[in-house]
Amino acid sequence: GLDLLGHHSIADDWKLIGGVSGVAHRYDGVLEVRDVDIYDVRAGFEHYLNPQTGSSLSLMVSAGTDKAKTSDSIFENDHWNVSLSGSRIIGRSFLLGADASFRNTEYKGAGFPGVDEDGSIVGVEREDDEFRASVSLHWFDWPGAGWRTVGQVRYSDVDSSVDLYTYDRAEVGLTFHRAFD
Repeated sequence: GLDLLGHHSIADDWKLIGGVSGVAHRYDGVLEVRDVDIYDVRAGFEHYLNPQTGSSLSLMVSAGTDKAKTSDSIFENDHWNVSLSGSRIIGRSFLLGADASFRNTEYKGAGFPGVDEDGSIVGVEREDDEFRASVSLHWFDWPGAGWRTVGQVRYSDVDSSVDLYTYDRAEVGLTFHRAFD
């Protein structure tokens, strides 16, 4: 894949962001029906609310398509996304982050297997709406100098026209990160 992202400062506290990406997903054997080329374009901004606290807010909008490599694939789709995120430095050692996003994916093709009222298997048009939100706390230089510990809570809710793909999920994570110079 290839992902290009650029930004341009339009003032001390405003930055425009834009990018494009292309990724090839390939599978072997019977899973080749899932082969797609993914193309996305995105644009947004970042605004620094308060340099003293490192507070920032960003908004990103993206749109794209997954182009199937085989004619019998049900995984070709068009999608769009909007995300909002913010962060704030707390004291000398902490960064609090929060984000929320909404993604719509509309699938093309013959349809996903589904069941109608009389129990017959039929092709169903699939469309997914996904909402995600998370909060994270970054603790710098813990457990030692150069380390960063991140605690995160994330919630996802996917509503799909195909019941198999409808779910909600809560995640709690703890990550230890070390950068080496």
